[in-house]
Amino acid sequence: MAMSLRDRVFRLFEEFRRRRVFRIAAVYAIVGYGVMEAANNFFGPLNLPPWTNTLVAVLLLCGFPVALVMAWLFDITPEGVKRSDPGAPVAPPPGARRYARAGGLLGAGMVIALVTFGGYSMVWPEGRSPARSLAVLPFENLGSDAEGEYLAAGMTEDVLGHVLALPGLRVVSRTSVMQYKRTRKSAPDIGRELGVDYVLESTLRRDRDLVRVAVRLVDTRTDEPVWSDSYDREMTRVLALQTDIARAIASGLDARLTRSQDRRLAAAAARQVNPDAYDAYVRGVHLADGGRHADAAESLERSIAIDPDYAPAHAALARSLFFLGFYGFAPPAETFARMRLAAQNAVDGDELLADAHATLALYYAHHDWNWGEAEAHFLTALELGPNNAQVHHDYAHFLLARGRVAESARESSLASALDPANSMLAACAGWHGFTNGEYDDAVHRSRQALMMMPDMFWPELVLGWAYERTGRTEDALVALRAALEHSNRSNLALASLGHAMAPGQPAEARRIAAEMEAARAHKYVSAYDLAVLHTALGDLDRGLHWLAEARTERAGFLVHAGWDPRLANLHDDPRFEAFLAGMGVPRQPLPAPRRGTAEPMPMAMPMAS
Repeated sequence: MAMSLRDRVFRLFEEFRRRRVFRIAAVYAIVGYGVMEAANNFFGPLNLPPWTNTLVAVLLLCGFPVALVMAWLFDITPEGVKRSDPGAPVAPPPGARRYARAGGLLGAGMVIALVTFGGYSMVWPEGRSPARSLAVLPFENLGSDAEGEYLAAGMTEDVLGHVLALPGLRVVSRTSVMQYKRTRKSAPDIGRELGVDYVLESTLRRDRDLVRVAVRLVDTRTDEPVWSDSYDREMTRVLALQTDIARAIASGLDARLTRSQDRRLAAAAARQVNPDAYDAYVRGVHLADGGRHADAAESLERSIAIDPDYAPAHAALARSLFFLGFYGFAPPAETFARMRLAAQNAVDGDELLADAHATLALYYAHHDWNWGEAEAHFLTALELGPNNAQVHHDYAHFLLARGRVAESARESSLASALDPANSMLAACAGWHGFTNGEYDDAVHRSRQALMMMPDMFWPELVLGWAYERTGRTEDALVALRAALEHSNRSNLALASLGHAMAPGQPAEARRIAAEMEAARAHKYVSAYDLAVLHTALGDLDRGLHWLAEARTERAGFLVHAGWDPRLANLHDDPRFEAFLAGMGVPRQPLPAPRRGTAEPMPMAMPMAS
């Protein structure tokens, strides 16, 4: 006689029980959850990338049905593993059907819930929810003094630094929100322009040693405040004020802090700051924002002299020193050594500072050519600051030097997406196009950057290089002369101008080379720039001589020698390949130069005389 549906269900569950499928499922779920918890706790300190947690969760979830199938098919016996015996039909005892069905469903539900929750906790650790988005608008200084302006800029920087680390939250970087300083635009308008769900609006007034701050978190979809509050703090407690605001944002957006983030905020809240040290710090950050890195470094060193234990000041100093060394405004070997000390002091003071790890990575890449150590610090920085556009930008440059062009372009695009109004990031996106032979894209992106900031020399340099590679020499000279003017006659721009002149005006290019060599007697002039010039003039021996000098100096651009088309004349010289190999820099194939299409120059540039 055919069995009823209930009998078939009972027999199935009894067969599951007899073959120990439920037991294996429970053991697998418990062990799997333990593995995921261990991974969540130990992968971070081991500096493993964030995706490794997700990989463990996915592998465990995929292995769960495999374990159930193996439990059904095989038994472990004293004689070894044997295929399961189907056995005799099992007759249901009276009243057993409903208990078997209920117990089986309950057990299966608990196992599935345990495995699923474990996987979810790995992919979204510490209670993360799917990402929402926030813009921290610049703090508005209600006073009329310059010190209040510096304080407002510093508060914006520091609060944003805390918020960037909040889990499950996409945060727009500072450069993109600076355009809304003292704006009268509504929250919905800003939300549409930046593509964010919430904005933080804040005002600040400083009265001697007292700071008064009013903040409100606004939902850009409804223009309604999620919460608002006001704070009165003494200047010595300004760090506690910043952490209070960060915690309030996290609470308002249901973003649960990780244990490490909670500890970091608690430590910052407990710390008193010297008002004079903090004033010097925020002044240094303000100067660095304006590209005045030498002045910024001086102000930040003054802050550190007053309060040597304030980690963000060390991190900001390290960043300014990197720019001075990289662009050749100061001797890089000495400057990078100071940068490393400052970055290490920042990490020692606060190991969760993403910027400090990124700057340490830059030191290992540009000074030591220790590529493994550099990438380890970059991956740590990315884990600590997934929303930090500058970290993604720095990592993109590292990948470019390593010949990983596609990865570099992705990181550069991600940095631009996180900080869409940042003209430097737009220009660097053009630089990546230039390195990949996408010269029209390089021109387009460089011009976009110049529309944001017309007097910025870096996009003018990239524009000039791209025009030069496409045979538009006159346009290249216009762009490079503009870069020379806007960089205060930097050697980088001067050498680039000489390189573009070398084919048609070799005498003028030689005069520039002689001028730069003579200047080395009384100031730093990058040997790499001289190598670029002599290579363009066809003097390969002199070019290699200056490259050797650049290696001794630790010239900032040296790590990019493997792809720099300005050194194209050296690419078939075995001495050049040996030189690159000594630093672990790969020689990369150069895209062929080609003719470009004419288009008008940006109006902001001075025309060639």
